[in-house]
Amino acid sequence: MIVEHPTVPYLFLSGSYDESVRVWDTRALGRPVHSLSVGGGVWRLKWSACCQRLLCAAMYNGFKVLAFSSATGLQLLEEFNSPHSSIAYGADWVGSFSESDRQLVATCSFYDHLLCLWSHSF
Repeated sequence: MIVEHPTVPYLFLSGSYDESVRVWDTRALGRPVHSLSVGGGVWRLKWSACCQRLLCAAMYNGFKVLAFSSATGLQLLEEFNSPHSSIAYGADWVGSFSESDRQLVATCSFYDHLLCLWSHSF
């Protein structure tokens, strides 16, 4: 899985079966500039509208919300596993609550065909 950074043209992220999310700089591709283990093969990465949060479906370790900044790299902010009992497969930002700093997230799992909505505070 590879996703471009929405506002920084020389940055992109990769996620793979080795359970890591990596940030790459196209100006120096010799090694990643940041890396974070999420404990499960990375199936999906999705930037938030503000471009500072990243939603991750880590197949065998649930769903994660990561923070990203060029200075500090990737940091785990929140995890969501229950009630999914199957492979963490799909995840997307849905919208925000009015008059709130909470963001609505939709996640789905593979074998149990479960769709969940949960909220994340920014």
